[in-house]
Amino acid sequence: MSGALPEGVAAIEWAKAYPFDVPGRSFIYFNGEAHFLDSFVCGSWRDARIDREGQSAALRDVLGDEGMAALERPRRTAVVACGSNAAPQRLAQKFKRTGDAAPTLRVTLENYCIVYSAKFSAYGSIPATLVPVPGARVTTFINLLTDRQLRSMDETETLGVAYDRPILEDAVVELLDGSAPQSGLGPLHAYVSRSGALFADGAAFALDGVEARNAPFQKYSQEEVQSRVKDLLNAGDSVDNFIDQNLKDPALRTARAAELKKNWAAPFGAPLLANN
Repeated sequence: MSGALPEGVAAIEWAKAYPFDVPGRSFIYFNGEAHFLDSFVCGSWRDARIDREGQSAALRDVLGDEGMAALERPRRTAVVACGSNAAPQRLAQKFKRTGDAAPTLRVTLENYCIVYSAKFSAYGSIPATLVPVPGARVTTFINLLTDRQLRSMDETETLGVAYDRPILEDAVVELLDGSAPQSGLGPLHAYVSRSGALFADGAAFALDGVEARNAPFQKYSQEEVQSRVKDLLNAGDSVDNFIDQNLKDPALRTARAAELKKNWAAPFGAPLLANN
């Protein structure tokens, strides 16, 4: 998974920043910029309005004919963005081609929780994954991807190696921000870590900053979960040194990830107990 550093950001700080700058609103990613939506009907964008420097503006006036044509391409696939795929700067790293338009919609997802995976990314973070939890409700995002964007996302997520992309048959989704679907989102996909969810002391580890109800797991920041994993692995030293070792020594990072998967991981769909 690509994790190119923004200019002037140190590698360790970038790893600890995961899931990066996830906004609090639905947006359209277009040509490297996020346009935050004020009102829209999903699948029918002609009358959508965005927040433009504090003023409401018609989306079509900002994106122009090229952007609207890209936005209205048919055959988009809905994919849960439970981690950094909801951050505009990560979409800019994944969709570098001029003319890309990707709606990223803020939603409530029912029957799933967002937790940390039992793995490390190449850029040093411990990434997110989903786990089924009946009755739980979390606020997250959905990327609506064209076929080409989906292929690009599959590649950056190393589909079939690091992640699977199942359809969430039992998911219940509600669009937020006053939006409304035109004809539904269609089947809902998600990238699910093949390493499973990080699981220790009878519980998974939920992502800090994610709004959740009926979610039974304690929340951790990226730095806190790195510290917890460091202790599980008896790695000693500081969190920064632990991350630095994983960044500089891919073989060590791989060995540590294998130990996590062997001893502190729950596969997708396994029963998970509350952390209380």
